[in-house]
Amino acid sequence: MSISTSSTSKGESLLDTIRNLEAMFVDMFVVRHASVVQTLYRQQTAPHIRGYNAGDGQHAHPTQAMLDCLLFGNKKDFSNLRVAIIGDILHSRVARSQIQALNTLGAAEIRVIAPKTLLPAPR
Repeated sequence: MSISTSSTSKGESLLDTIRNLEAMFVDMFVVRHASVVQTLYRQQTAPHIRGYNAGDGQHAHPTQAMLDCLLFGNKKDFSNLRVAIIGDILHSRVARSQIQALNTLGAAEIRVIAPKTLLPAPR
């Protein structure tokens, strides 16, 4: 659902939209928004509804990173996993999220391969 075409564009509050979605017996919200929407829905939704941050659409793409990690199958131990991410690392929301996910899962090595102009500046 796009926020620009939701009921909020007709004067309803975001909380009204959340209540309408809850009335449809949803079990989960996956939210991609640049503002504090994630905090709002966590504080305002029914306790049984799970919430997932899908990034802000500009800097991260955590849901894609989660899907990519599923490609590793039922791997329970990432400590021996060596991964190479190839391409435009500088501008890729997915690459940033994938690196974070693999670090969180304890991957042994993550390499990024790209021309210098497509790599972030060293920190």
